[in-house]
Amino acid sequence: MKLQKGHRNKLITLFNPEDILTATIKIDGNIEADICCFAVDNEEQLVDDRYMIFYNQLSSPENAIELIQKENIATFNIILSNLPNYINKLVFSLSLTDRCREVKDINSGSIIISNEENELYSMEFSGNEFSIEKTLLLFELYKKPDWRIGCVMSGFKYDLSRLLVHFGGEEKKEEEKACLKASSDFSRAAIFNSNACGSVYGIIHSLTKTKPEIIQKLEPSPALKTLVNPLETVFIRHSLDNTIARIIVVSELSSDLSPYYENGTICEITSRMLPCALMLDDSGYMELWYYGGKAKQMKNITPCNYDRAVPKYWQILMLSLQGGTQETNILDKLTDTYKESFLPVYILVITRQGEGDEAHLQKIASSTLNDPIYWQFIGLDGMDINLSAFEPTPSGNLAPNADFYNMKEVISINDEEFYDRILRGFAVWSRKYKL
Repeated sequence: MKLQKGHRNKLITLFNPEDILTATIKIDGNIEADICCFAVDNEEQLVDDRYMIFYNQLSSPENAIELIQKENIATFNIILSNLPNYINKLVFSLSLTDRCREVKDINSGSIIISNEENELYSMEFSGNEFSIEKTLLLFELYKKPDWRIGCVMSGFKYDLSRLLVHFGGEEKKEEEKACLKASSDFSRAAIFNSNACGSVYGIIHSLTKTKPEIIQKLEPSPALKTLVNPLETVFIRHSLDNTIARIIVVSELSSDLSPYYENGTICEITSRMLPCALMLDDSGYMELWYYGGKAKQMKNITPCNYDRAVPKYWQILMLSLQGGTQETNILDKLTDTYKESFLPVYILVITRQGEGDEAHLQKIASSTLNDPIYWQFIGLDGMDINLSAFEPTPSGNLAPNADFYNMKEVISINDEEFYDRILRGFAVWSRKYKL
């Protein structure tokens, strides 16, 4: 029986839970991935790290789940009756290990569910259905009250480690150092336990980031390695070395800013921001948007493609964004996109806004005082605006969550000064924003 996305069916009609159920997952194409099975409870939370089966832990207690992996084929042998009663669902996922690849790069894939005699179910997938996702939730086996199967085929933006945080996991401290030994191994080395408690913000972990590790991440982009020393100096100055946050760069693309695209200013800013993103977030990339009359999220920026952050034919992109600058609508869209983030979010907005626009930008920032969002506006054609006059909320939990700098001559500002300008306000906010 072939299952499509969203299809669910009872296993008991075709299968005895005391028998061995085999799930064979195959990926076609020259791509590396971690294929994982993990157990969750009724509240969709990880319950027992012994039942997280992947390349570094091939079997669970009582051999309830066993993994055999060869290249891009993973075979799970499962005896559902051997699982403890508190496990109500098994989730099967696929996470790419190459930071420069995304789910859309998968040519095709297949899943076969069988018993010892017959094929019971089959599912197919391809990267054509996805865009910037790093992980794919494939299918799940769950009790309701009998065991059933559900075809999920849903993309998740981050790697395996972040997926498990999403399900309530917390990275073990003793494993953090091991996962820092090489940037290509970060997601593969994450082992989680299920002792997380409190809100989603309470399970965020800080990774220790050192200069050699960031330099190793930047191996595909030698020109950016010179930025690590000044960046590290600013991180230490503002006590950001144990801070974790998502970095989003948003740039206005209009005729008013055309000179800054032509002279390389926009490219200079995005290039400088990438090492900062790698220091604050171990995802290995930086998110990028352009906006005019409407907004477009671009392909994630990595050390492999940072020099193409500004499209070669950016004028065509400008026309496709319908001209003009509907900034309020765009920033509202960004707020809706990131206000539920389980990590603090730093949004750097490159704009032509300047003196006279205070009320407009203040309205945007003040509407997100209770969200995990910090706004850093860079004005390329205006006078300084100070948004730091915001009063904290009555609870006293928030510092001002926005700032503006006029950086018309960005290229002439040295690296350390650039990082100091864009990070010092964020440093104050991140310390006072209680996660």
